[in-house]
Amino acid sequence: MLPVRIILAVQDAGYVEPLLHYIHGSEYVNKVQITAFTRMETLLQYPDLPDLIVGEAHMLESWLSKERSTVPWVVLSEGGDLPSLHGDGLITAKYQPLPQLIDLWIGHVRGKRAERMSLFNGSAQIIGFMSALGGSGKTTASINMAKQLGMLGKKVFYLNLEIVNSLALFPHEQRGGHESVFSRLLYEIKSSQDRSERSEIALAPYVIRHDVLKCDVFEPSSHLKELMEMTEDDVEILIDLIANCGQYDVIVIDTDNHSQERLHAVMGKCSMLLWVLLDDLISMYKTGAWFAHMEKEDAVEFNRIMAKSRFIMNRFIGSLANPLPRKDIRIDSMLSYVPSWKQVNQEDLLLCSPIFQRDVLKLCSDSLDENDEIGTGMGGGRAYG
Repeated sequence: MLPVRIILAVQDAGYVEPLLHYIHGSEYVNKVQITAFTRMETLLQYPDLPDLIVGEAHMLESWLSKERSTVPWVVLSEGGDLPSLHGDGLITAKYQPLPQLIDLWIGHVRGKRAERMSLFNGSAQIIGFMSALGGSGKTTASINMAKQLGMLGKKVFYLNLEIVNSLALFPHEQRGGHESVFSRLLYEIKSSQDRSERSEIALAPYVIRHDVLKCDVFEPSSHLKELMEMTEDDVEILIDLIANCGQYDVIVIDTDNHSQERLHAVMGKCSMLLWVLLDDLISMYKTGAWFAHMEKEDAVEFNRIMAKSRFIMNRFIGSLANPLPRKDIRIDSMLSYVPSWKQVNQEDLLLCSPIFQRDVLKLCSDSLDENDEIGTGMGGGRAYG
């Protein structure tokens, strides 16, 4: 299980140092990763966003600016007036048994993650891959994630909503009907909206097993106009059919940037959104512009989307050359740059890079819900003045 990343903001070094010392020598060393600050100016200059910020009210009030309002918080109180902070927060006693205090921090973060998961009412976890620009490697990442989850024993459905479906590049055994199968499903979906009989659509006849990707899929269709005409309602019904059939643990969704309707449906239905970024000026600029637009259009919906969003830096080479586009964006996962992919002439090469598979496995661990996480993480703490 990955450690919970916590910022501790307390001016008294006599409080911070014993707490960090206790964590380093306890069972919590692999459960939490504490970054502690005792000075306001140092705290405000720290660029990374945590899973949780804990501290004294006056320090939290300064830190929880507009672009940090989605971070859950815990105020350490010694009595007196209660702070007027907005967002997801708790107030607890500053001095109490440390195991009790740290368990409260971890429980608060997990509770917020559970709320994010409950945004989806079906039985499967729905993970959507998003990007503000094309060519970011979103499809390669989503396909590899679906494969890794399948190899880990999960029942996975990979749903590709691109107009030109990249899944067609990966060969598998086809059955009779081929691409017309998905066309028939779309026809049933549109007809069901007229009849108000969504529950009567049987999904099984349209699903195929993709042995290369270790998951179920729909046969790619080359009827591009038909795909371009898919509405938000069509996509919502399609996702609900897969999620509510009871056959899958995880649905991995890949989409493109050509239809706002499809994107809106995916953002609404997913329990987690994975935004793929590149370390270049264009990627950072477009991501910042797109997020600013979403926030301006509907601030409430934007905050809901941010609460279930995670950010992936693809083609990472060890350090970032460009600043992130917003203060409320932090990099949650890295996918390594694979030089041999610059000129790929065999599709299976995109599924067998050991370095990339290692990174995708970490991404899978961070994306599964709390009771299903895999792998381990290093925790502990560090202090700043």
